[in-house]
Amino acid sequence: EHPRDWQEREANERKKKHREQMRADAEKAEKWAREEAVKLGIKRGTLLVAKPDTRGFFTMSVVLLMEIDETSARGIVINGGPGGRTGLQDHAVFHSCRHMATEGDDPLVEGVELFVEEYLQKYQAHDLAQELAEMEEPLARTQGYTWWPLEQLVRDIKAGHWKTASWGSEGARWWLKVRSKLTTRTLWRRALKQAEEQEAKRAM
Repeated sequence: EHPRDWQEREANERKKKHREQMRADAEKAEKWAREEAVKLGIKRGTLLVAKPDTRGFFTMSVVLLMEIDETSARGIVINGGPGGRTGLQDHAVFHSCRHMATEGDDPLVEGVELFVEEYLQKYQAHDLAQELAEMEEPLARTQGYTWWPLEQLVRDIKAGHWKTASWGSEGARWWLKVRSKLTTRTLWRRALKQAEEQEAKRAM
């Protein structure tokens, strides 16, 4: 056998082992992230509240988690500005009108009359918002999404970059009614206080 053929075969074997190890490490990290997410109680409907010293896009942000799957998490900034840095062509309308909800039996927050119509085009969001307003139903419109690999979000929360809070009916209804009237800072301060109070209760 030519030495060059042997070297090439050895190199291919090393590459194969490296790829297998990377897959195994990725699967291990994903499994860890799923387990830790359960321990942290983060799920659809959880609020992520930025720490006071957070700088950049998420300064004074409150993010509502919309979806968590095996490997990723998706949320929307709900206290002003774009909902995220991706999918800016996608609009969402939050409301509390069950009979107009696409998923009326699956509210965004368990036990709370809070529904969302997602991935709407701009004109669709406008028309729906107008219809809800004519019915004098509270609503909130957002644009764009925030995505994380689940492992990254879990590590960020465990590192203290985000505080978490759960929403009740009163808080959700209040947000729907006042979002367009209050500042980003006011809504963030209220959410931060709520997160800190819930954190203190969990520590008791």
